[in-house]
Amino acid sequence: MAAQYVNKAKSLACLAHRTANKGLGDTYTKLMNENAKHVLKDTSALKDMPKQYVFTHLAQFPKYVAEASSEASALRGKVQNWRNLTVKEASTGLIFGAEVF
Repeated sequence: MAAQYVNKAKSLACLAHRTANKGLGDTYTKLMNENAKHVLKDTSALKDMPKQYVFTHLAQFPKYVAEASSEASALRGKVQNWRNLTVKEASTGLIFGAEVF
């Protein structure tokens, strides 16, 4: 009797395994066909990619610093004129400050 349950469970597991493999294989094939243009033809260029990624983002750093500086100066102007803030602006700032700290 126990062998019957084991055989039934085994056949169900095999069926689930085949179904999952077929679905995954089809999904993988579709994904790779849609993104074939992103696959490197020359694998020797692969070793340079981490450096290219890091230095590309480092090259954008001055732009981000300039944006942050302009936002900080705008914030400084608001803080210096805190008496002119609306209740909504002041409460939003307080809630944000509470979340940060």
